[in-house]
Amino acid sequence: MASKKVGMGNIFEDFASRTTMHGMNTLASAASIKGKMFWSVVCLGSMGMFSFMLSRLVRQYLQYPVNVNIEEVRVHSSMKPDLYEVFFCMSLWLIS
Repeated sequence: MASKKVGMGNIFEDFASRTTMHGMNTLASAASIKGKMFWSVVCLGSMGMFSFMLSRLVRQYLQYPVNVNIEEVRVHSSMKPDLYEVFFCMSLWLIS
């Protein structure tokens, strides 16, 4: 029984041929060096644009102003608030 030699190239080709990432399967199946270089540039460009847009959106999210007002209210023992009891019936989830 002949065993297949496991190397980084074989691992990458196996991953790239089975993945659904855009362009990776075409990169693995490209027959010529020019084709592999073209799809490498396309994949790297796509990852670069994704990283750029992600960092831009995260930066924009973190710069959004947030105002938090905390007010402390002390309740005297004579003014106890009404506490309600809440029950969840788990039997519906156990049936299915």
